[in-house]
Amino acid sequence: WTKIWVDWINKFDIDGMRIDTFKYVEPEFWKKVIPAVRSAAVKKGKKDFPIFGEVYDKNFYATSSYVSSKQIESVLDFPFQNRVTRFAAYGGNIEELASLFNSDDLYTTATTNASGLITFLGNHDMVRIGYFIRDAVLDSDTKGALERSKLANALLFLLRGSPAVYYGD
Repeated sequence: WTKIWVDWINKFDIDGMRIDTFKYVEPEFWKKVIPAVRSAAVKKGKKDFPIFGEVYDKNFYATSSYVSSKQIESVLDFPFQNRVTRFAAYGGNIEELASLFNSDDLYTTATTNASGLITFLGNHDMVRIGYFIRDAVLDSDTKGALERSKLANALLFLLRGSPAVYYGD
């Protein structure tokens, strides 16, 4: 795997990596592979080479454990996706958002914090934000749906984290 990913850096000049199903692979594997990939990126002149894992879990205690234990520097922020999407689509619960941001310290180490998480509204494993909103509003309420979509995207781009926009959003 190290050779494949290093080849992608050298042959295709990729600028970062998303590691699918990160939580299902033994941490010992990542402790060898990630430093080797990062070293190859630096040799290629890519001092800033983000690597983040997919840990499909809505619980911030679960997702933060991968960062706080230093298995990886960042993960896809499924807790953010879950709470922000519900808040924007349904007029959500402000206490849920507060609990999300009050959990940010769980991601803090000497080199990481919640600002380095990858935030998103939908991805290839779920529906997109428009579908969530469509389910939350009346079919005739196109203006309300548009306003909720604008709110969701404003939250994505203006709150903490590095926003990722998947095709279809």
